[in-house]
Amino acid sequence: MLVLAALLASWLPLPWRLGGLAFGLAGMVAAVHALLVAVRARVRGALPVLLGVSMALCLSWVITASGTLLLWPQERDRQECLAGALTVSAQHECESQYEQAVEDLLGTPGLPRLP
Repeated sequence: MLVLAALLASWLPLPWRLGGLAFGLAGMVAAVHALLVAVRARVRGALPVLLGVSMALCLSWVITASGTLLLWPQERDRQECLAGALTVSAQHECESQYEQAVEDLLGTPGLPRLP
């Protein structure tokens, strides 16, 4: 449930999107605790595997959601731009500006774009 809540929170605007990070961290804690309980109880079968997969999903989500913290100003500017974009070309321009801002921040050239 916490992984699902983290996923749903990712669709919210800033600053509510950071709720995904909180849900992801809570999911990690819950998954580690459940896995420890299952190992101590010597549970066999698919449950320990599923708990391990849940833990990996939460970890990957925490890493992904942490990117929002690192790119906060760029994400905020992108969100504001998209809120005012009324046409598809304006949306593409917002995305181009966002990609350029991220490239400038990271100092890396962009990946080749598909037509």
